[in-house]
Amino acid sequence: FCACVLAHVRVFVVCVHLGPSQWELSQGKELAKAFARRGEEYELKFKDYEFDQNDEEISIFIRVYDDTITPMDIDIVQRNRRKLDIRVFGQPLTRSPLSNDVVPDSMYWFIDEINGIRYIHIVAEKKDKGRTWAYCFTDEDKKASLEITDKVFMEIEIDGKKAGRIVIGLFGLDAPLTVKNFRAFCNGAEEYKGVPMSYVNTPFHRIIPNFIIQGGDFLNGDGTGSGSIFGPTFRDETFSVRHSEAGIVSMANMGPNTNAAQFLITLQPSSWLDFKNVAFGKVIKGMEVLKEIETHGSNDGTPKKQVRIKACGSVPFLLED
Repeated sequence: FCACVLAHVRVFVVCVHLGPSQWELSQGKELAKAFARRGEEYELKFKDYEFDQNDEEISIFIRVYDDTITPMDIDIVQRNRRKLDIRVFGQPLTRSPLSNDVVPDSMYWFIDEINGIRYIHIVAEKKDKGRTWAYCFTDEDKKASLEITDKVFMEIEIDGKKAGRIVIGLFGLDAPLTVKNFRAFCNGAEEYKGVPMSYVNTPFHRIIPNFIIQGGDFLNGDGTGSGSIFGPTFRDETFSVRHSEAGIVSMANMGPNTNAAQFLITLQPSSWLDFKNVAFGKVIKGMEVLKEIETHGSNDGTPKKQVRIKACGSVPFLLED
């Protein structure tokens, strides 16, 4: 196996390194000190690794500081969809799982050299094609600041009767683009295909008790419409905010990188939405209104009553809600 790998290094170097226009390069965060020289006590951590990805694959480049290390000294085994067992001189380099799933048995590796620097180059196929990984290893999980930078309100009507106001705090430091898009729809200052980009008079077309309420389709009102201030859709910006409680506001989507105007609000902790939907805010006032909306839902999501956003907009930050 190792002889085969060495024989094909030149081919891989030519084929794998695509131009910047085809790869999204993300510098890996420093984890700790790297390879110790042969004969010294071995460090069980590493630094100076880089992480590349395209729609199909991920590439991990772990810098080799010891020029005497050969493929015979390295053993990398894919244990499952997220676990890579990386060992040098028989000792584990890292035990941190990957942040997303890769296809079982799709991983391969080789010693690579780029601009005179040697790397262990690991390639694996993404299970969810097209999904952008926010980071490579779970060790890098960036803790969300959850600082509220903006507030918006929504006046809710149920079958034409006033139900109350919901105030949402937005995490602009964690998801600035997503917050900008959502705030624009709350303020309604732009148009898309000749239609005002506004949540005013849009329904919550999907209400599932003990799960979510979903709305924001300003085009069709039934969940089929799509559009954003950035175009038809925009990318997944971050997965650092978790769906850890009721009242988390998150983007609805049709798959990876398909955010538009539609959003959802959780009715309970919903961890299965983590790393799939971009959460960017939470309800800070009006949870009782959310509970009232929930009572008009059904198991298939069809509302029993018409629930609409009658008015919405920004809340001056220094004023009381």
